[in-house]
Amino acid sequence: MTPLTETIHGRRRQQGHATRVAALITAGLVLVGLSASGQAPDGEPGDMPNTSKSDHVARMDDALSKAVPGILDAFIPVASNAATSVATVLADGEPVALATVVDAGGLLLTKASQLGDGEIVCHLADGRRFQAVLLGADDEQDLALLKIGADDLTPVTWRDGAPPSPGHWVITPDPSGMPAAAGVVSASPRTWPQRRRDKPHGFLGVQLEQAASNRVRIVRILPGLAAEKAGIEAGDMIERIDGDAMQSLEQVRGRLGGSPPETTVVMDLIRADTPVSIEATLGARKSHAHELHWGGGPFSERRFGFSDVLSHDTVLLPTQCGGPLLDLEGRAVGINIARALRVASYALPARGARERLAVLEAGAPDDVQVSATPLKDTPPKKTDVVAPDADEKESEKPEEDDAPHRPAHAQLGRLWMKAVHDRDADAVAEITERFIEHHPELKVTFMIQAAQAYLGMMQAYDRGYDMARSLMDSDLKTEAQQLNEMAWFIFSEENLERRDIDCGMALARLAVERSDGNDAAIMDTLARGYFEKGNLGKAIKTQAKAVKLAEGPTLAEVKETLIRYKRARRSI
Repeated sequence: MTPLTETIHGRRRQQGHATRVAALITAGLVLVGLSASGQAPDGEPGDMPNTSKSDHVARMDDALSKAVPGILDAFIPVASNAATSVATVLADGEPVALATVVDAGGLLLTKASQLGDGEIVCHLADGRRFQAVLLGADDEQDLALLKIGADDLTPVTWRDGAPPSPGHWVITPDPSGMPAAAGVVSASPRTWPQRRRDKPHGFLGVQLEQAASNRVRIVRILPGLAAEKAGIEAGDMIERIDGDAMQSLEQVRGRLGGSPPETTVVMDLIRADTPVSIEATLGARKSHAHELHWGGGPFSERRFGFSDVLSHDTVLLPTQCGGPLLDLEGRAVGINIARALRVASYALPARGARERLAVLEAGAPDDVQVSATPLKDTPPKKTDVVAPDADEKESEKPEEDDAPHRPAHAQLGRLWMKAVHDRDADAVAEITERFIEHHPELKVTFMIQAAQAYLGMMQAYDRGYDMARSLMDSDLKTEAQQLNEMAWFIFSEENLERRDIDCGMALARLAVERSDGNDAAIMDTLARGYFEKGNLGKAIKTQAKAVKLAEGPTLAEVKETLIRYKRARRSI
């Protein structure tokens, strides 16, 4: 046992502290730094999810997860034991969610809104695939109960009693036996209401203009959407919707946008001086890619409006929802139901999930027939897919994943967790250096993680702020997005008892300089810094620049923050 190992294992582990170190050992999606508690409360100034508008975040699952092999190995014993209780759900052949086995006779729970209307198949950990039948759904909690023909499944082991308190580790297992992601509980279970801006709105798929004689003209039909499917044409004049006269753009937009998707409306149109009546079923506006990745997404389309959720900082993909969330003993503390915010995924607590399961089982039809024969032609795994002209022998070559180093990475991951929980700053520094030795190309990433661990949980403020300032060293070439993330952490992390706003401002200003002042998220961070300093005038001016730079649906987010700053100034 090395001196470092002896030092770490000789100290008593302290439980119950949420920490950003979860980001280091999750699935590689968050190595640029995500917080267990850095999200400002809903309704507070600056609560907009904050990251770059570039594809930097979108590429992390491809790049960093491969660049840091073995980090999640520390959780393999827990995840592998639960693998047979997890399945992949496919809709029309595409993976859309995970599912949790809840009965040996073929019952599984998953996320209802991911299923769509197509054919549903469950792909089990042992490779078998079964046609699935939807027995029922719980709209409030977005749960669906599926039935397959297998009668030899391994149900998940539920955790009895209270859910884990904030700061406890949780793991999302994958059917492969590997942990899909890991993190810590961020808050006790609570209701998360549907906010107005998060509700889905009906979308017709047209471009409108105000015409003469108090009429609204359709000037463009967006291909493949509700208007085209209904037979609406460019040039049509809208007279009435469901019998109500429409005389302005505001009336039409309010009527259509105020209706939920799948609403059927009757539109009375004038086409070349001829009255036409058409029924159209509204679709849903697709989220812009910029919106999905603004806060480190993509996020689940249905991510709010739950009556009871357990929030944790595990970073999941929408397709990884529906599976169980485990404690370190392998017991299911809940079912993951949504990737919701930059640093928050939601799980339905075990007790509530089991209660909903009982209701769904009681309401399920008795005469449902499912095939006990597994489907054939199991699709190849992603790693087996090669280009049509690729050399066959070359495709059989195993990936070079730094396999000899995997045990060392797993050990370092375990030591890191232990050191942070024990608040051993010296051990964290030594382990960080070891990570950097293995992956010098990720030096800045590991420095950010260490700085955030020092500040957010360990209260090693001098060490943390010194490391944060060192990120501005020109030799490191820290990217604007990384500087921005560190600054945002300093401005918003709830656990900081000593908040060095000047350090955060220096980071934010350098991020602005390196982004040429053209990044809305970075300007939003700088505005937050001014707000924390009490300089509301500069906060408003800077946030106004963020509004000018923002695009698409996220424009509403930055505008809301600007409004909050202005209200704060009026209230002084």
